[in-house]
Amino acid sequence: MRPIRLAAFAFSAFLTAGAVSAAPSDCHLTKVAELAVRLDGGRPVVEGTLNGQPIRVAVSTGSYKTILSEAAARRLGLEVTPLPMAHHVITPGRGVREIGSAPVQSLSIGGWQAENLTMEVVPIHFGKDVDLSLGQDIFSQADVELDLAHDTIRFFHPQGCDDVPLAYWADTYAEATMQYAQNERRRFSNRVPVRLNGHEFLARLSTGTVYSTLSDTIAHQAGVYEGNPGVTTLGMVGPSDHEKYPLSVGTFDSFTIGDETVSNVKLRFTRFNPDFISDVGRQVWGLILGMDFIRSHRIYIANSQDKLYFTNVSRPVFDTQSPALQTPPPQTPAPQTAPGEKTAANP
Repeated sequence: MRPIRLAAFAFSAFLTAGAVSAAPSDCHLTKVAELAVRLDGGRPVVEGTLNGQPIRVAVSTGSYKTILSEAAARRLGLEVTPLPMAHHVITPGRGVREIGSAPVQSLSIGGWQAENLTMEVVPIHFGKDVDLSLGQDIFSQADVELDLAHDTIRFFHPQGCDDVPLAYWADTYAEATMQYAQNERRRFSNRVPVRLNGHEFLARLSTGTVYSTLSDTIAHQAGVYEGNPGVTTLGMVGPSDHEKYPLSVGTFDSFTIGDETVSNVKLRFTRFNPDFISDVGRQVWGLILGMDFIRSHRIYIANSQDKLYFTNVSRPVFDTQSPALQTPPPQTPAPQTAPGEKTAANP
């Protein structure tokens, strides 16, 4: 069987599901797919099939690639071939993880189907009963709308929309420009500049992370330390075979992403890994924007423009009250306009 990259199939097999318009009139968004997701442990999952057998798929915008777990490959009876050492993954605190590949006859996720492809197999646990993680090799091929307040993810192909705001659902919106430390043709994550107490660095948007978390390096540069008055400790975190670090909650004067600024914001912070670069710059990401932030916003990831468009739909923006992953996400009241949002033309 001829090996084919998963990304080569991704949107050629989607059926066109309709179109919406964004001003001006020559800008059209063709909806090529829509996924109805449900939250499991605070993370979005969707049902699918692999070689006709049911699988559970984690939707993870923070994952660089779509990968299958080694346990799922065994359960599904796939023949896994180890890849050369260059393909191994080194994770701080977890050692070297070997990557393999397996031929797959058919894969179906939501309304998407593909046949005769080769998938990477990694000995990683994605979550309870989750077999596959859907990553950036799929998401980067289209514009993606995260409407997770309504448990929906939509994929669009824009036409004639180069300079058009794409928050088609709203008259007001916030906007941020995405940046990439890697080759722009290989987008491993959605990264956006943010500011915390005036310090600028990159944040990564990740549906695979329940709670937004800041690097302690960034927190310290913003003047917030463990043990400071008003700083609370939720517990000690870290890989089971590595040193543990405190997970704390601190209050910061201001947090800004694009046109949206939140004052007196509380954020979790901890040590990301021992090798985190302390000299904060454009090439370093120091904040994971997790599902608490994503659910409190409706977000349009305009890969076609290297921009994010978003509207606030609930408060607080970050959840610092729920240390357990099983805690249900906050309810989402009626949409509201966040300070600093722009006015857009009607869709």
